[in-house]
Amino acid sequence: MTCEIHLDPTKRHDFVLLFDVENANPNGDPDAGNLPRVDPETMCGFTTDVSIKRKVRDYLQLTHEIPMFIQSETALNRLIFEAAEDAGAQLPKATLDDTNKEDRLLMELLAHKEIENIEFENNDVRYVGESFKKDEIKKALKSDAIGLSDDDVKAVADALVESEDLDYKDSPPAKKDIEGALKSLADKLCASVGGKKKLEKTDKDNTRIKMIETYFDIRMFGAVLSTGLNAGQVRGPVQLTFAKSLDPIYRMDCGITRKAVTREADRKRKENEMGRKPIISYGLYRGFGFYSPYLAQKTPQTKLTSDNIFVTKEHLKSLWEALWKGFDNDHSACRHIKPRGVYVFTHSNARGNAPSHRLFDMLKIELKKELKDEGRAPSQFSDYDKSLPSESLNIGADTVRIIPAEEITGDSAIPENAVVFTKVYFED
Repeated sequence: MTCEIHLDPTKRHDFVLLFDVENANPNGDPDAGNLPRVDPETMCGFTTDVSIKRKVRDYLQLTHEIPMFIQSETALNRLIFEAAEDAGAQLPKATLDDTNKEDRLLMELLAHKEIENIEFENNDVRYVGESFKKDEIKKALKSDAIGLSDDDVKAVADALVESEDLDYKDSPPAKKDIEGALKSLADKLCASVGGKKKLEKTDKDNTRIKMIETYFDIRMFGAVLSTGLNAGQVRGPVQLTFAKSLDPIYRMDCGITRKAVTREADRKRKENEMGRKPIISYGLYRGFGFYSPYLAQKTPQTKLTSDNIFVTKEHLKSLWEALWKGFDNDHSACRHIKPRGVYVFTHSNARGNAPSHRLFDMLKIELKKELKDEGRAPSQFSDYDKSLPSESLNIGADTVRIIPAEEITGDSAIPENAVVFTKVYFED
């Protein structure tokens, strides 16, 4: 039976991620024209933790249909509001009636103009600000606060007339009509919360728990849930570092041409359009990650129990899988990244038996001696020598055993002062 200790959510895990890049851009820097990111002191390349987590999210959402909080389809404030509703919180919300003249005016206005802290969808209006105080809601819907201009009034009036709305066909709405409709909407939103001034602590806690249970990325990476309704924040049990190349990289900004023009007006003077593709010739990147079961608890306690942890074996299995398969499902012409290894150090307890950096140092990856002697830059993964962790590690007066996962069967007991080394994915 294969050892699956790296899937135990009650144990501490430290892990190493290896990937290499050839003639591609692993992570463009928006402040440098999308050139690959580079440390100006060492000229080594790096990728952000955010870019790695994006691959994890995209892979699990695409291949396993696992819901993610950080995505581009729905505004985050709306997701927080919906979670609070599902958790039973009483929130400022009003439903517009398309048979009501004033409500139709509001629908057209909200379709035309974005208003801060107001979400509008399927005739439902939600106020997603942190405070539910009447003064705050009414202030947010005043014409001055929303920047209601004469052009906005004209656009709304023209739209209603063009839609052949009988109530406005012969008498288009004026600014005072819109201001009156906004006041009525503010009154409805205030009445819907029954005097509550903000999300109460119980509702806040229930909303946070609901979001942890719903979204994989909140459960694992954490999230700030106070961008609209204040549901607090979640400090995730999984944290990632930037990944850095082992050697300096060389950035190239390649010019390309497209045998087509964008605008009709340009056809007479040119046949091509110019473009750029920034890449690096080669780089082997190494990043580190950490899983702390103490941060995966439903209720913080010193003593860990499996029923008090919201991360399961399946969640960790999905994470390890996505850390290498995510690269293979994210290819493009300028983003050809190859996973080379996911290595997990699993401690025999939740606290850990050794500092993570000492464990990481045991996994040695170095440029081959002949390349160093000749002063040649690496151009492929085989230009590196790899050495796996040895049998033990001295931590002060204690000796921590490093046990390969292959030596452990499913029923074997793991010594207290030991760390199990698992090769989740690797290439020699």
